[in-house]
Amino acid sequence: MTRSPDAVWLPGQESLRATLLRNGAIALIGGAIFARWLGGISHWPIATSLLLWPSSGGHWVEPWFIRYLRPRGRSSFYTALR
Repeated sequence: MTRSPDAVWLPGQESLRATLLRNGAIALIGGAIFARWLGGISHWPIATSLLLWPSSGGHWVEPWFIRYLRPRGRSSFYTALR
């Protein structure tokens, strides 16, 4: 896909509901997998709680990158990453 050099890029907007649903689903599914590895379903609540941190933290890193770091970076750097 080719972009014109004068194209205006706007940051994506996602509703809080969609963000919370996605992060909750990631934590629930990951928590189930992690709980099975730990030894059973009784570990699911704590595993889910532990996985909420990286699933939510990852969400806040992405907007920071999109809104602050990416616009200040060199376009040649991002082109090289592709």
